[in-house]
Amino acid sequence: MFLQAITKATLDSMDIATDESVENYVSKCADFCWLIRFHDPPVYIMFEEVKEGDHMDSKLYRSYTKTGKTMDFVVWPPLLLHKDGAILSKGVAEPKKGN
Repeated sequence: MFLQAITKATLDSMDIATDESVENYVSKCADFCWLIRFHDPPVYIMFEEVKEGDHMDSKLYRSYTKTGKTMDFVVWPPLLLHKDGAILSKGVAEPKKGN
């Protein structure tokens, strides 16, 4: 029930046309995020403010479809074992084209 509410709120806030596959993806993302928060200590999702043009830190992010040195946008944030812990999974980011 709770995950359905998160999924609905997320879909309602998105300004895109949704279909069953998008709803399924958002639901699975919500489920994943919910489960990792119950790890002891909780897995840390590194939501940091990233601005267009910031340096692309290769220790924290891997490139999505292009290579470059400055950030365009974040696709998925880095996951850490716990706050200030080791990296479980690098985030995914799209660098700006042509830099």
